[in-house]
Amino acid sequence: MITKLALKNFKSISESGIEIDIKPLTVLMGPNASGKSSILEAIGIFAQSIGREINSKGDLVVYRDFTDIIHKRETNRWLTIEIYVDDLGYRYSFKKLNEEARQSVKIGDKEIARVTNEFFEGKGQQPRFEYPQELAFKPCAYNPTYILVEMIFKANESVTVLDKAQEIITNIRSKLKDKVIFISSVRGIVPEEIVTGSMPDNVGKQGENLIPLLARIFGTLEYKDAAEKIAKWAGKFGITELHAGWRGANELISEYLEPTFDVVLNLSSASQGSRQILSIITQLFWSKPGDIIMIEEPEISLHPGSQVLLTELFAEAISEGKQIIITTHSEFLPLVLRRPIEKGLLTLDDIALYHIKKEEGGTIAEKLDLTEDGYVKGWIPSFAEIEENLLGEWIETVPED
Repeated sequence: MITKLALKNFKSISESGIEIDIKPLTVLMGPNASGKSSILEAIGIFAQSIGREINSKGDLVVYRDFTDIIHKRETNRWLTIEIYVDDLGYRYSFKKLNEEARQSVKIGDKEIARVTNEFFEGKGQQPRFEYPQELAFKPCAYNPTYILVEMIFKANESVTVLDKAQEIITNIRSKLKDKVIFISSVRGIVPEEIVTGSMPDNVGKQGENLIPLLARIFGTLEYKDAAEKIAKWAGKFGITELHAGWRGANELISEYLEPTFDVVLNLSSASQGSRQILSIITQLFWSKPGDIIMIEEPEISLHPGSQVLLTELFAEAISEGKQIIITTHSEFLPLVLRRPIEKGLLTLDDIALYHIKKEEGGTIAEKLDLTEDGYVKGWIPSFAEIEENLLGEWIETVPED
């Protein structure tokens, strides 16, 4: 589970950087284009780059090239991503100009080892240690442009601190590799016909694997527990008696009972909101303990009556050891954080809320606190501003009499 994230020079996030605590449930709010999704994308790019150079075009995040993710498209800037797992930290910096990189590991706030391949005029790149002092300028065994490679801190001599550094790399890598899932705001397309093929391991960034994954889950008793939870929560969102499986020949099918008219329908006939939330429900209960599920705007196309169910949905997945990071524009979702707290499903320490906004100097992240009852102290700045304006407009229309 990620416990802290720091970023510099990533998209709208400038050299000033941001630093946020990551909890079992982390909620990012703020105006459009403020940088909320950039935070999810930074984690995604980091995860899809493990064992290789930084990769802006992968399974989780796709950009044309590196210049699309560096602040102001300036390749002489150091893009920095720092991730903590519990008390163990890993910091990676990369400068496209000359393909320079730095890596370091920390225990708490204390850096214990650092390597670099920074460019020297007339000498080119020299992969070497910078820290600890007794190893400074001695060559390192691996190219520091590769992310979370276990042997990156190996030296030609035995140094106890480097054994610890390699242990930290291995630990963080095991908590992140193949454990990050990204569900984008562009999701919910369910074709009428789905043919059999390979068995997917997740719903896909756009929910494109939803039906094959449901067929896999509902098709065997091995996944009975996940199937029951998915069906239960789907029912709460109006998709009752959900079923999926093999239809015949090479075709897969997923159906549900439309409750008002008591008619069985293909999932492709469900509402847009139902199909979008089903991708989220399926991924939450298919995921394994330790998985990190990032979701853009889970409330998309949902009526407020359904939006208020989201926090308890998340709480049940979190109780199974999963971590959830979301962006949202919903004013209802933060209002009902109190429900899982009141029911003992989540504690105040399980939740982190941030208001993300873009200023002239770059994106900043403001931490929002919760009251003991689970309400947002002082409310959400960008929400409060528009609410105040609308209230003022309404008051002007009220007759003085």
